[in-house]
Amino acid sequence: MFFVLGAVLFALDVLGVSGSLNTITASPSDATIYRYETSEELELLCSYSPLGNETAGNPTWSDTFGNSTFTASGNKLTYDEDTFKFGDSGNTTCVMAVTYAGQSESHDVSHTFSVNFPAVSGGGAVAGSVAEDVELTCEIAASNSSLEIQWTLPNATEASSGLTTSFNNNKITSKLSVPNLLMSEGPGNYTCAVEESTTIINLVAYSVACSPNQLVISGSDVVLTCLVKLSSTGLLTVALDLDGVKGVENDDGTVMATQKLTNVEQDDTIVWTLHLGGSKVANGVIELSAYNNSDSTCPLLSFSSGTLECEGNECLYSCPDNQYYQSGTDLRTEMNVTCDNSNSQWSHVSKTNPLGDFPICTALAVAKTRKLEATIAMSGATTCHNNMKAALLNFFTSSGDYTCLTKSTCTLTTSDITCSVADSAVSLKITVTQNGASSDGIYAFESQLTYNPTSVTFSYSSSKKRSTVSLTSTGVTASYDVECNDGAGQVGKECLTCPAGSYSSGGVCEKCSVGSYQPNSGKTQCTSCETGLTTVTTGSDSITDCTVTCEVASIANGYRSPASGYTVMTGTPVTTFCSSGYSILKTKTNTQTCTSAQPACFKSCVIGKKSDKSSVTDGTSLIYQSTLDYTCSNKEGSSYSVTCSEEGSELNAKCPTLFWIIVGCSIGGAVVLLIVIILVARRRPRRPPPPPVVEVGVFEEVVDTFESLTDTFRRAFMETPPPPPPGGKHGRR
Repeated sequence: MFFVLGAVLFALDVLGVSGSLNTITASPSDATIYRYETSEELELLCSYSPLGNETAGNPTWSDTFGNSTFTASGNKLTYDEDTFKFGDSGNTTCVMAVTYAGQSESHDVSHTFSVNFPAVSGGGAVAGSVAEDVELTCEIAASNSSLEIQWTLPNATEASSGLTTSFNNNKITSKLSVPNLLMSEGPGNYTCAVEESTTIINLVAYSVACSPNQLVISGSDVVLTCLVKLSSTGLLTVALDLDGVKGVENDDGTVMATQKLTNVEQDDTIVWTLHLGGSKVANGVIELSAYNNSDSTCPLLSFSSGTLECEGNECLYSCPDNQYYQSGTDLRTEMNVTCDNSNSQWSHVSKTNPLGDFPICTALAVAKTRKLEATIAMSGATTCHNNMKAALLNFFTSSGDYTCLTKSTCTLTTSDITCSVADSAVSLKITVTQNGASSDGIYAFESQLTYNPTSVTFSYSSSKKRSTVSLTSTGVTASYDVECNDGAGQVGKECLTCPAGSYSSGGVCEKCSVGSYQPNSGKTQCTSCETGLTTVTTGSDSITDCTVTCEVASIANGYRSPASGYTVMTGTPVTTFCSSGYSILKTKTNTQTCTSAQPACFKSCVIGKKSDKSSVTDGTSLIYQSTLDYTCSNKEGSSYSVTCSEEGSELNAKCPTLFWIIVGCSIGGAVVLLIVIILVARRRPRRPPPPPVVEVGVFEEVVDTFESLTDTFRRAFMETPPPPPPGGKHGRR
């Protein structure tokens, strides 16, 4: 054998291919060399170990990196520090000339190193919706799964939880979960690093709030808006579209799109979309339901899901297909509401629902487990026997009426059956379990058992008496329970996905407490509002519900919508309605924002007396502190007015008569005569009075004259003439 091997080597040596039996020994020997530092030197070695009498010179080196520089010494090549940057990759080749003894020609032997300086990928700006769980991803090329990607949080601490790592196709993928993203908590710079190779992900939180689905009075105009808020501005391009209207950036960095629709005559659907950084991150619709509310004084309603159809004072709210809302322990799909015109309030409005929000509809959720417990009273035995369990189980599985057992969708074993005795009567209790899926199978089991409570019959073998005992059911009592997965709550015999504005706790859906919100369905917690803000009531489903609240002021002689004492958002319109006979001042409007001074109701004045010549209608009321102008048919070209200067007073809309015209003329003439007398009295020369007589001044004369004229006027126009003296003769004056 050694002879044969020697002969082969000799032949190959003669042929000049002896080097093919020996290759270059390379270091590092990896098929692909991954390096995660650029600040250190990189050394590559090529060496040749002869098998026979061949010799090899020092290698010559070349690479495909382009502008790289290296130093070659002997069989080693050295790349200086900072020669490469992350993302560089290429090949470096060493070639050695091998010469065999007795040969004049050499043969080249080579080795190629594949060198890679991988960069961590996944950096840049990433958008996440407020109150959502956001997953960030970094990747890097690697030769094995031992490499670890380090995450640094915005607060400069190292991430220690919420991490998952996988290795596939020479690539390590690391994911970091950021739960419950908020504007104030979560956004910022996240750093992924593998030694010196790093990248930064800037997580931006966003929220979008658009006008809700709402009623629109037929033929009226409606203004719709969408508002986008970002935790950081300038990092992502924002493209907001509201039915063709583009969003405009405000001074505070928010972006708003406003769409005005005129003369809305029919139902309409308005579509909106939001793109951040060129990617669509959110979209939705605003449903408009047009109706004629000429008979209703209640405010217009809005709704988050489903449809709302109204006519007159009644509205019907309906869930979308295959969706429900919870009402106590029942699942419902519709809600009827009516408007009470006496207080302008819808029937479903309350202090905990001041704006009349409708429940949000969601789909049923797959249950974790469904459990039926039934106690079957049996006749035919007075004591329990071990064989009863197997006999009862055999009855259920072989009768054909309890198909969920035969189809293996339900589980019932002998360990799920217990026997008890009370007053010499045997009862068998069974526990049937169904995991997940729909409830049809276990429902059918329960229905069959309770609908025919005397249909259970079976026999068992009594070992003591060596005889067969037959039992028949005499009655059944059953209870049903369902265990729901996280994010869903039990409603009756079903699991309902917890709607937005709620969370799952202890197997039921709870509304978010005041001061918190949840914009998504199927969640296990709510998000607290930022410091200084709160919500109007429980069950808030949007960050925009976090606000400064206001309590609707009380009112006398009227009512308000929303009602007095209700807590609403600052800026909510409050409408004041006055009781019959009362009104607000003409200088006020009956709708004001909650924080504004609300108008009061004042008792109106009534025109209680009027001339038949007056243009005023009988019983006309007049708003407090207002003036009513009118005309008189007997005095064309003249206008008159009456003012309500005292609340609730009775006013007189008079017109001038002939009597009062005479009176007016007489008074005017008397005044003129008085002025003349005064002037004459001042100019008349006076003789000096005798010393004992006291002179009467001009003023006293004027007073006497005026009193005389007044007495004459009164007797002429105001007093009733005295009756004639007896005998029909007038007495002398």
